[in-house]
Amino acid sequence: GDLARWSLSTAAGSESDAVAALRSPASAAHWRTEGPRPHIARLAFDADVVVESVALHVRRTDLSFCPERVGVYGGSSSGGELQKLAETDLADGEQVVALATRDPLRVLEVRVLTNVDGGRNSKVHGIAVRGYATSAPMQPAPAIVTSSA
Repeated sequence: GDLARWSLSTAAGSESDAVAALRSPASAAHWRTEGPRPHIARLAFDADVVVESVALHVRRTDLSFCPERVGVYGGSSSGGELQKLAETDLADGEQVVALATRDPLRVLEVRVLTNVDGGRNSKVHGIAVRGYATSAPMQPAPAIVTSSA
């Protein structure tokens, strides 16, 4: 089930449409950003959540709109400073970023840091987060959201 409220730092069009696109299994859907980087997808969890991995779906055919490097940040409160959990370069298709932390989080951010060919705006075709609420430990890690394929 959904354990998070989503917000985006920027979106071409409405934020609610962009969030729906990130969570949609439709392959044509995407979040298109506008403005300066980093472009941030922020998830605020309703309970303490141990996040095991984040999967991002990007396409090199988006050329300079394709994210090249992303960072994943997390923390225990929405007002607190977030810690870098991972930073990685992306290839074409779905990329899974495994997280080494087992600390419960209340906030998770996926930040687009750079784009291919120095592009400014980005297209992300899906984000999926795998983890579990600490109130139900030792359960199989269900997807908190779905990723487009």
